[in-house]
Amino acid sequence: MSGFVAIFNTSGAPVDRNVLEQLTGALKCRGPDRQQVWTDGPVGLGHALFRTTHEAQYENQPASLDGKVWITGCIRVDARETLVAELGLDTPLSLERTPDSELVLHAYHKWGERCLDHLLGDIAFALWDGHKQRLFCARDRFGMRQLYHAQVGDTCIISNSMHCMRQHPAISDSLNDQAIADFLLFGNHTWTDKTQTAFENIKNMQPAHQLTLSGNTMNIKRYWDLPADIPLLRYSREEDYLEHFRAVFSQAVADRLRCDDVVISMSGGMDSSAIAATATSIRQQGKCNFSLNALTIVYDTLHPCQERYYSGLVAEHLKLPIHYVVADQHRLLARAVQWTRPREHYQPGLWVEYNRQALQLGRVMLTGSAGDNLLCYSPALPTVAEANPLRTLRQIFELKARYGRMPGLGTGLKARARKMAGKTRIKSPPYPYPSWLNKDLEQRLGMLERWDARWSARVTQANGHARHPLLYNSLMARKTPLICVEY
Repeated sequence: MSGFVAIFNTSGAPVDRNVLEQLTGALKCRGPDRQQVWTDGPVGLGHALFRTTHEAQYENQPASLDGKVWITGCIRVDARETLVAELGLDTPLSLERTPDSELVLHAYHKWGERCLDHLLGDIAFALWDGHKQRLFCARDRFGMRQLYHAQVGDTCIISNSMHCMRQHPAISDSLNDQAIADFLLFGNHTWTDKTQTAFENIKNMQPAHQLTLSGNTMNIKRYWDLPADIPLLRYSREEDYLEHFRAVFSQAVADRLRCDDVVISMSGGMDSSAIAATATSIRQQGKCNFSLNALTIVYDTLHPCQERYYSGLVAEHLKLPIHYVVADQHRLLARAVQWTRPREHYQPGLWVEYNRQALQLGRVMLTGSAGDNLLCYSPALPTVAEANPLRTLRQIFELKARYGRMPGLGTGLKARARKMAGKTRIKSPPYPYPSWLNKDLEQRLGMLERWDARWSARVTQANGHARHPLLYNSLMARKTPLICVEY
């Protein structure tokens, strides 16, 4: 994905163009096609282009429509025809020649910050409004694009690359002790605070959040949340539900096929195989013209693995070329690859090789990650109240007959009964408290207290969504893209 950076000196001091060019140069690994910068007094924008759509050949970021409002970002807008219709422009746009950044600019000119209500897709951007002397930044609803920010003294730096930000002379190499402590405790430093990174000066923007900076005032807020009041669809035939799902699913896949070469990260499971089948169907219908390859990680000797067999069956059926990355050839606990965050990665060389091969096959990769959570059964009380109780009961017993056990009902009735009886079931942590921690570090950072607070919170915290808590937590709690490698 393309890289971008924005610098804003709230003191009014002009941006050092040499520093901006250095930071933009550090983004070349993300955007090898073109690197450009733009400055105007206290603000500077840089962009490194990685073309992933046909329209990107007309991309020229940092971009502007009027010379006053400028944008840089990593942007893929979906439902483009719908957005253009909502814009109601006096002069029609040729979508075949209109890059996505231009659509965002049109949306901002019409709706201002409320443009985020109308933008669908994977988006992260920094926009300078010269009329209001304000920096406006946003990250897409599900956090598929990265967005970091740092404010050191009078300098604010925004980017989708932590590596880029660390090249700025104002950014310290000092580590965030709390993030390192949380990594040692939980294996992931974002579990307790989704905004922290491994570096003291750099913060992570959460999904569905926006940032505005005017003068010395920075405001960060959520602009969207997964609705809890969407009424259930009611069709008379089950085939109607399937038809509706296929239409939405096909459109979602088609929105991501505005390119020449596509790679499917295919396991042979239902999620990635469904994407591969849909993409193949779209290509056969002549709606898009692109090459399609499958890429699969397999283990042949290290442990039992059927990925090669099942992904091979899907590829054969769809007549797709399939390529395998043999994980057995990559050492366990090998020398670590340099990342911008601490990671529990036991085969770092494997993932470097996987991404290298993917890039050779195409610039766009589609994955089926999180599909299970999206479509899992959710018989929580709000859903049962809206649905047909008899049909719900029938489906529960059908699931029991298929899988041999009753599904979790998610009603919370058992928990309420235990609470009324004065009984509290404490769930134990999935692994023991690390006994090897340095005692001085443990005491200084209150690690034992954080451990107790973390696992007790698992029992007492309320779910984020009444009808479908697993779906909500999967989509809205995401911190990083599904695939993001930064060297």
